[in-house]
Amino acid sequence: MQTQPLETPAMANPDVGARVVSDRIALRDMTLPGRPYVTGLSALAGVGMAASGDGALWRFDLTGASAAPERVLDLGAMPLAQAAAPGGGGVIVGTDDGRLLQVDAGGGKRLLAYQAGGWVEQIAVHGMTGRIACSIGRRLLVLDAAGAVLSERPDHPSTIAGVAFSDDGGQVAVSHYGGVTVWPTEGANAISERLEWHGSHLAIAWSPDGAFIATAMQEKELHAWRMPQGKSLRMSGYPAKIRSLSWTPDGRHLAVGGADVATVWDFGGGAPSGKAPMEFGYVFNQVVTEVAANPRSGEIAAAYDDGAILIGETSSGDALIARPGDGAPVTRLAWTPDGAALVAGAARGGIAVMRRRDATV
Repeated sequence: MQTQPLETPAMANPDVGARVVSDRIALRDMTLPGRPYVTGLSALAGVGMAASGDGALWRFDLTGASAAPERVLDLGAMPLAQAAAPGGGGVIVGTDDGRLLQVDAGGGKRLLAYQAGGWVEQIAVHGMTGRIACSIGRRLLVLDAAGAVLSERPDHPSTIAGVAFSDDGGQVAVSHYGGVTVWPTEGANAISERLEWHGSHLAIAWSPDGAFIATAMQEKELHAWRMPQGKSLRMSGYPAKIRSLSWTPDGRHLAVGGADVATVWDFGGGAPSGKAPMEFGYVFNQVVTEVAANPRSGEIAAAYDDGAILIGETSSGDALIARPGDGAPVTRLAWTPDGAALVAGAARGGIAVMRRRDATV
């Protein structure tokens, strides 16, 4: 079923162009040497780690110090995907030469998986169980926290575009052309469940309460399935391709990029059918490239293709400016585990750390 189309706000708004950072935010901007594209970003406890298009992995401080980013590892390949490692002691990185690596904050690395000629493009980590899922072309690989293979699923209809764990880590969902396939994480002879919808499904996000799986589509719309019944929901009207989805920790709100505002769908009461989404960020004549829900609150960060970043509140719809635009699209957003700091990476090597002045990391 289709919801109300999104309405595009009038472009004659007199506030368009305002770029005043809120006095509640302490902003620190850094730039990686050579200004490489930031392909991966993780915010750990007190330290951030970023992967860049020149094949490097960087570490930088999140506690308020002004030290420049430190290059801790040369990967020798293009890093395509990154996620915080189980336990938060480093990161999991996938490369275009077929390696899945675990790297600690000092640059120490361990090879978890390898496929010659493959691209490790998608990574998901389940915090409670420590399980790691990654895609290599059409193949899905699931590992335990120690790196042992739990399952391998090679038979998907197209290249896997997104990977997400269920709330308990017992299932993993992958998006591809034609919909989503849901697998048990273990069992060689396990039976999959197919959630079908015509089109190309890209980013995927499974709600923390396990109630919904959502995907962003190449066709500039959002799709969702109510679990476990698999009832289908369609949310259309986006002016640009959606690249980023993020659920609030209670599973009620889903933040979505792809418009000139951040859109937040309310899944409380069963589904958002027939209801318009909450919107914030109307003063920006740009497109939202990345969204990230705070893991400890109802806050949602939204980043734009001009580098601007806003933080909105789902309880009120109010938003504050956390960073002004500088012309470089934001490519990655991540909150620290305690939700006290937000980190952004950009297309020209920019790294921004935004902390509330009344919070500590």
